[in-house]
Amino acid sequence: MLDALAALEQWDALVGFLPLARAAARGLALAGPASDRAEGLARAAAGDRPAAEALLRGALDAFGRIGAVFEAALTGERLAAVAASDADAARLRAAALATYERLAAAPHVQRVRAAG
Repeated sequence: MLDALAALEQWDALVGFLPLARAAARGLALAGPASDRAEGLARAAAGDRPAAEALLRGALDAFGRIGAVFEAALTGERLAAVAASDADAARLRAAALATYERLAAAPHVQRVRAAG
């Protein structure tokens, strides 16, 4: 639901759903970092880049700790859009691209390459 609401840019609905998603984090390892990623995207859409960056970095670290490499790549790609420096953004996009290539996630490879 988090990813669907983010894809539809339904930020108010996403923020409203966050408490339910966070409540599921006890039983679902991905729910916590997915909630942080979704909230980070909502904060970015609202123009709060520092909060967005902090939430997305936290999600990236959490996905990395649990070995969710695809989710980490997706989060890193999203983080690149709000990263404080161009060098950090480029590093994040390159890491995401490398993971997508390793996983043969063709649509994601194409999207990152097209974004340049």
